[in-house]
Amino acid sequence: MVRPASLLLAFTALAAAATALTCPAGTWKQGDHCQACQSGYQCPDGVNQTPCNAGTYANSGNTACVTCPAGSKCPNSGLSAPTPCDAGQYQSMPGQSNCNPCPAGTYTGATGQTGCCPCCVGSFNSQTSQTHCQACANGKNSPAGSTGQNQCTGTAWTSPPTCTTPSTATTCPATSQRRARSNAKAKRTCPKFGQKLCPILYGRGGSECVDVENDLESCGGCMDADESLGGGVDCTQISGARDVACRRGKCVVTRCAPGYQVAEDRTTCVPSMKMQAAAARSNAKVHAAFARSHL
Repeated sequence: MVRPASLLLAFTALAAAATALTCPAGTWKQGDHCQACQSGYQCPDGVNQTPCNAGTYANSGNTACVTCPAGSKCPNSGLSAPTPCDAGQYQSMPGQSNCNPCPAGTYTGATGQTGCCPCCVGSFNSQTSQTHCQACANGKNSPAGSTGQNQCTGTAWTSPPTCTTPSTATTCPATSQRRARSNAKAKRTCPKFGQKLCPILYGRGGSECVDVENDLESCGGCMDADESLGGGVDCTQISGARDVACRRGKCVVTRCAPGYQVAEDRTTCVPSMKMQAAAARSNAKVHAAFARSHL
């Protein structure tokens, strides 16, 4: 027969053992054992698990919630992962619960973006949250970032403007205006200094005089030849460039997309120190999470 005093001692011993149990960070104390912190929760002290607030998230076994990165949203509490912003939306700040619509005159065709691209010259966009811009009718010209068809004026392009949907907001097409070209189909020479007789591309045939000293699309030479052989460079296609010019036959970048900075030689855009640091922190978190999951 078990005596009441013995039972009391046994229960007291079990209670003491449970009280003495210490759980590591990333877990929480559930009765007499440690339980891994579940997804969407944080367990910083090994005692309790608390849900992550909106704007943050956490994987299983996390000691702390992670700030939702720019380009995504964390709309609710207790989330295990961020949600990338939809195409036509962006979020430039980390730790946010929603994404913003791209304003009129801008667009983005990719998800998870930190910014929107302005409509290229020769196109416009009158609505918000758009994934592309509309081309001006009859090849008319318009300023970059145009918000209405009434801004489409001037003469038609001799070649169609380049405005492809980028994979990321940091590769927005350059928005600088392109210089007009004089048609020289029947000519063999060009009258002005700095001009060069170049073939008209896009299957139109003939030739035209191009100011290769200043022309954005044929900077330094004609576009029918390789750059190493004296051909030109299309400055509008420099990755990450927002504003660019052609000066004395060389592309010169004056402004880059967010997260990038103008390189020392001013010919390209390179990741900014802030962007590199953010990438390093992100990689460190991924490696740390991987290491914890394999303990």
